[in-house]
Amino acid sequence: YTALNTLSLHDALPIWQFVVQIPDSGLQIALPARLDFAAYRLNDKTDAFGLRLQNTVGYAGGGSLEEFMVLFAVIEGRLKPVLNANTFTLENIAGSWNKDGTRRHDVYTDTYILKMSPQQHNGFYDIIWRMKGMKNGDRTIYRWDAEKQEYGSLE
Repeated sequence: YTALNTLSLHDALPIWQFVVQIPDSGLQIALPARLDFAAYRLNDKTDAFGLRLQNTVGYAGGGSLEEFMVLFAVIEGRLKPVLNANTFTLENIAGSWNKDGTRRHDVYTDTYILKMSPQQHNGFYDIIWRMKGMKNGDRTIYRWDAEKQEYGSLE
């Protein structure tokens, strides 16, 4: 979750960019999209807020957009990122060609939510990540790692 400050070519104002770890893709540059002030209570004394970041990738005939939530909390007097999780994926994949020279596209979207669990480990609530609308589908549980002072997945 490294922040980089670069200059905009349009108006010479700084643009903040972040380096995020994208599952199965390595490190990518992402741009801030918005702040998220939902009630992310990590324990009785620690609240967190989210920064939504977006990464776009273009490729021949299509592209993708990924949105990530980075949760920040004050830990031992310092503001630090404690979780990075994918919250939205849109893929526009080029398909077969039509007779008129145009191309079909397959569009896929997935939205994911973060939910605070009533279960605690190492003094912090677990965080459940799952696809929106799929209460019994795949999910990942993030658990507090006391040594690293951040959440890690149980996968």
